[in-house]
Amino acid sequence: RSILSTIPVLEVATTDDEKKLVDLKGICREYITGLRIEAKRRETKEPAKESALAAYFSRQKMQPMHQVRALLNAVKIAFKLKNYKATAAFCRRILELYVSGDKAQLSKVVKPAQIRALLKKTEGLNTDAVKVDYREGEALILDLKTLTPIDKDAKVYRCPYCFSTYGSQG
Repeated sequence: RSILSTIPVLEVATTDDEKKLVDLKGICREYITGLRIEAKRRETKEPAKESALAAYFSRQKMQPMHQVRALLNAVKIAFKLKNYKATAAFCRRILELYVSGDKAQLSKVVKPAQIRALLKKTEGLNTDAVKVDYREGEALILDLKTLTPIDKDAKVYRCPYCFSTYGSQG
């Protein structure tokens, strides 16, 4: 958070440097939001809410290694709930990141053969036992005050500085 509060007082010499600072604000927002989601997930005692928060965390725009770690956690939680469709969706996203990313780096945390085997198993079961407030493939805009999805038809308020989203003013 201290980086976000420092950015407005930094002096930049070029338009390129200015663009880098704008990008840095977005990165900070994504990681701060991710850490808030993860902290709330660890506090919750409700399995469905824990699974939803793990899924939200996996959607933050982070470095591929961090996304894979978030997805592995979402896989573990969804599988434990017998939410096999969700588990399969998370497995597919892990494999997509693995194929398009730095395999040497990502192979330290993910074993593609295990993920493929789990994907095959969960695609065969193709059910979700517990209703979770998360839909894979749909646009996800979180209210960063409540850490819950904003309905696609609802009015969205954005912070003019960091562009964080809220479902209501305040």
